[in-house]
Amino acid sequence: MFYCNGKDAKAEDIFTDEGMLVLKGSTANLIETKTAGTWVTGARKRLLEDGTLLKKGKVLEFTSDQLFNAPSTAAAVVLARRANGWIEWKDKEGVTLDKLKRK
Repeated sequence: MFYCNGKDAKAEDIFTDEGMLVLKGSTANLIETKTAGTWVTGARKRLLEDGTLLKKGKVLEFTSDQLFNAPSTAAAVVLARRANGWIEWKDKEGVTLDKLKRK
């Protein structure tokens, strides 16, 4: 299990051979940064339109498990900004995904 936390975001996921599976009930920051980029805003927009993300108070909540093909895509959607998922996702001891899976 890995965790990605932001200003208001608190997401949990499982690293799989297919990618990062962000778990239902995880939350994402509501407001995107000005420098988020179109790929971040586009991904979030698609997830809002298909109901995977739902506005709940001051966060977006995952209504179902969501598989992302890369750690950075998952982190960017959660944090509402460009992100390096290899360092943003950490285990319960705070060790990065990079350290545990790539090194």
